[in-house]
Amino acid sequence: MNPYGYKTATNVPRCHAAAWLVSSIALAACAATTTPAEPTTVTNAVVRPHAAHQLLVDSAACWFGGIWGDIEAEANREGATEDRCKLVVTTVYGHDDSTRYLQLRALQPDTLGDVKTAIVKMARADRLDAPNAGALANIFDALAAADRETMLARRATRRIERDANTPEKLSVEEAAALPALQSATAFDALHRVDAGTLRGEADALTMLVLLDRMRVAEQVPLHLKLYAVAEPLRETFSVPIPELPQDASRPLAPGQWVTYLVQAAAQMRHAIPVREMTPRERHENAMAGILEGIADQLHIDQLTISEDTSLARFVPHAIRALQQSRERAPL
Repeated sequence: MNPYGYKTATNVPRCHAAAWLVSSIALAACAATTTPAEPTTVTNAVVRPHAAHQLLVDSAACWFGGIWGDIEAEANREGATEDRCKLVVTTVYGHDDSTRYLQLRALQPDTLGDVKTAIVKMARADRLDAPNAGALANIFDALAAADRETMLARRATRRIERDANTPEKLSVEEAAALPALQSATAFDALHRVDAGTLRGEADALTMLVLLDRMRVAEQVPLHLKLYAVAEPLRETFSVPIPELPQDASRPLAPGQWVTYLVQAAAQMRHAIPVREMTPRERHENAMAGILEGIADQLHIDQLTISEDTSLARFVPHAIRALQQSRERAPL
């Protein structure tokens, strides 16, 4: 039995889909560059246009960290993430604050409340963002909750012991970690948030959370990957969820992960000719199809995002990186 769960004589190397996903995005984005937004403080007498929108995007960029850095092809991703988070703190509090920085990254409620208050205050002082003050606040709350949910899922992966062999059942440890790993209540709420005319912004940020959830799948053994992404893909693309054991007493279905990826790619309008492919080729091409499906959604979102915002400048880079993923597939 190879790592993909298929019986085959072919020596297929062990592969984590999300690991390839991340490197693929990073490679495809090498040529992408953006102009950093200038800091904007709440205390300014004149608020720059779309300052509230910018603070929301800066907060998202802080939390997405590696995903954002991969798409922007940043050489020092951790340093760039730190700079983005510090920019949010400086914008809200008027100065650098190491405690607030840590609280922002940890999604602590008090600091989140301050950022949300700043977003609303900036929006109300700006004729461009004023009509969307409520929507910006709604998106911020929903995004923070979804990112916290992803953070807890990532923490759950650290409690799971790695096993090079494909097991027949979940371990007791794995079963205990499943609630946090597969929880997607906040993700669903983000996808359905009342965003008013900022539907494109909300959907684009939802797609980035989805990519982050796929990155979480990288960190768990093969037989647990589906748990991390099944509900987010069902919510966003109506991909059916197969029956998944929830305890250590029921057997696992062999080959379920690759089968699921193939079905998901087809549901996202990027079906692959599985009969003509080896198990590894199915895996890589199905993952590429899923990324292309996400790119398709981002392209739709892009049409309604305000053209003079940093998110509008970022989304095309993400689309290009995701669309080029098939060219990067190591077949």
